[in-house]
Amino acid sequence: MKSNALLVALGAIVLVLVVGVTAEAQLPKQGTFTGKFGWWAVGKVYEMEKGHIYWEGEFNGTFFNDAGEGFLHGTSWVCPGYNELRDGISVESGGRCIATDMDGDKVFTVWHGGKGTMPLKFNGDAQFVGGTGKYTGIRGNHTYRANSVPTTEQGFGLFAGEWRLP
Repeated sequence: MKSNALLVALGAIVLVLVVGVTAEAQLPKQGTFTGKFGWWAVGKVYEMEKGHIYWEGEFNGTFFNDAGEGFLHGTSWVCPGYNELRDGISVESGGRCIATDMDGDKVFTVWHGGKGTMPLKFNGDAQFVGGTGKYTGIRGNHTYRANSVPTTEQGFGLFAGEWRLP
């Protein structure tokens, strides 16, 4: 009798722990965030005419939430896109991003850049337009300030925004 009671008690404890861990791991329905996206770029440059350059390619890197955990922390980002420059000034840029977390769940964004100068520094905005797994139906916005490291194909972006789930 004592062993049955002990087994029931242990089972109840395990159930509470499992439910507690699952609830803790769930993403809240909405929030705000700030963080840093370190990237490197690969692509192709086309000279349209003297002083007019068009670049298309991909930015790849990792996003780190300033909180050191939480929303999108440690996600891998792949961002195909383009940048058009005239006389060293970015006049238009944009593309998409796919952020993948450690569970394999994805967030999809559309981004647009503003004007900037070389070495490339410009501000832009992005919208969350969907996702998979825990991010299904995500919506929201974030801004970024992008900075390239001169003479390299690397840089970083400072992100700040909000998100919500259905």
